Amino acid sequence: MLAKKKKLSKKKIKEDKLITYYSKSLEFVETYSKQLIIGIVILVVIVAGTIIYQNKITSNNLAATAALSKIIPKYEQKNFQTAIKGQPGTDLIGLKSIVDNYGSSEQGEVAKLYLGNSYYYTGKYDKALKVYNDISGSQPSLSAAAIAGQGACLEAKNNFAQAAKEYEKAAHVYKFDALNSSYLFHAGIDYIKARNYNTAKTVLNLVKKKYKTSEEAREVDKYLALIELKTMS
Repeated sequence: MLAKKKKLSKKKIKEDKLITYYSKSLEFVETYSKQLIIGIVILVVIVAGTIIYQNKITSNNLAATAALSKIIPKYEQKNFQTAIKGQPGTDLIGLKSIVDNYGSSEQGEVAKLYLGNSYYYTGKYDKALKVYNDISGSQPSLSAAAIAGQGACLEAKNNFAQAAKEYEKAAHVYKFDALNSSYLFHAGIDYIKARNYNTAKTVLNLVKKKYKTSEEAREVDKYLALIELKTMS
């Protein structure tokens, strides 16, 4: 006669399930221990790498800020060659070196704008265009200034149609930018030079309507009159 099976208690069933789960966990760990260790090592490397990267960015930003504070006076004095190259044998680092060494930092992006401007003012428009195009900082006003810088270079190269588009684009990057009226105004003038009178009229009227108190708004009427003369002739 078969012995009567013992009825397992809920506690016993729970313990058995726990033992089974534990056994399977051990089996999983033994089978995939190498993969798990590698995964943990990779995670640690990623986290450490991120910390190191953030520290480097912070360090670069501080270094760029310090270097900029010393070279900006040369730029403001319109000594653009010195601003670009610095002064060898001194602690005056030029904008090009600041960009080369710290260009990925936020202040490095600011240095790019100064470098682009310096190239522009010395007539090196292609170099300026390249620098302006490389600016990708998180500050919208900086991005707008870089786009307007491209417009200025294209204008200097007599590419008025494209210059106008760049200026107009710059005016729509950040609606609170104090230079938006200037950007639109320059766009209007370049549209006139490109003989795109209808667009020029639209843009200049926008300056007059949207930025009534700006200096540019006071100059708009004479350009609108010029458009009337050109379209009548």
